[in-house]
Amino acid sequence: MNKLPPGITGFVSDISQKKYAVSFAEFKTDMTKLSQKLNVKIIACNSIITCENYFSCQLAYNGKTISVLCNTVYPVIGFCVADNPNIIPRVFLSIGEMEDYLIGLRNYAIAPPEFLNAPVTSHTIEDLSVQELSQINYWRPKEISEIVFNYWN
Repeated sequence: MNKLPPGITGFVSDISQKKYAVSFAEFKTDMTKLSQKLNVKIIACNSIITCENYFSCQLAYNGKTISVLCNTVYPVIGFCVADNPNIIPRVFLSIGEMEDYLIGLRNYAIAPPEFLNAPVTSHTIEDLSVQELSQINYWRPKEISEIVFNYWN
């Protein structure tokens, strides 16, 4: 992924841009399967009531709480360490083991931290709609993660 696909912000209501969307029930099922494969505990699995385009799941993994953030429109997943459960983290991790276990669950795109933590460029956002670009211009995200997971930023 080197450019963001149209609709990824969730600000567009065009249903054709949500043809890859995952439901909360599907996400929760996949996170349950992931936790079983990894032999870890799910701390919480949340749908965001105020914003239907994002889900999260917290896993107890190797003594840490790992947040799995999901942009449901495509769906794109990112992993972060959650040091404080009341603050959504912004530093994304590459957790190869989890990425391998996600294979076969659903067609998730795993967003690498290098991409999510990279600065926003005109090339990265050139395929987004006028409505999305207007929103981005309004809130001025500095990193790509702020667009992909804008609910948390």
